[in-house]
Amino acid sequence: MQDLKLLKADRGQIICKRKLKNRLFQRQRSNFLSNNSSTTNNCYLQSNPSDLVIGYVPTTAVQKSNYSFEKQFQDNFNQVIGLNLSVPIFNNLIVKSNIARAKINLQSAQLDEINIKNQLRKNIEQAYTDQLGAAKQYLAAQEQEKSERVPITDIEKKFENGVLNATDFIIEKNNYNKVKLALLQANTITYLKLK
Repeated sequence: MQDLKLLKADRGQIICKRKLKNRLFQRQRSNFLSNNSSTTNNCYLQSNPSDLVIGYVPTTAVQKSNYSFEKQFQDNFNQVIGLNLSVPIFNNLIVKSNIARAKINLQSAQLDEINIKNQLRKNIEQAYTDQLGAAKQYLAAQEQEKSERVPITDIEKKFENGVLNATDFIIEKNNYNKVKLALLQANTITYLKLK
């Protein structure tokens, strides 16, 4: 670095320094090549002549051919005429198996239709039976409520006159309330079944 600073002062000295550098480089290169004679094919120089790089030498190959593009195209152009005739003799029984498959699919669809109709009939009959049962239960609850209405009025009068004690009155009143609750429940169920 100090040598370069000193030589920058004079232009002639810089030129001499470059020549000196080139000579030193040539000596280093020849010494390196003589020491490493087995790797002579692996050496090449970078853009900076003072750097010696070891590696594979890049090679380029240029080939010239008198074989023109038109000639290549003519040689590789083929004209082909073909005829393909397919006559289905047995056809691997594809048509017959397709017809059999279609018949099976038709039978399956018919069975599905019958199954759906049976399910629908079953649902309708179940709804009708439930509706009849709810109506009968409602009528029975009405009859029971009518039969309990008369005795409860007699029991209330006996309790007011002191003939009946409070425990018996409460038991009879609870029984009547259960009958009224059953009537209300039967009425609601009948209403829901009619919808």
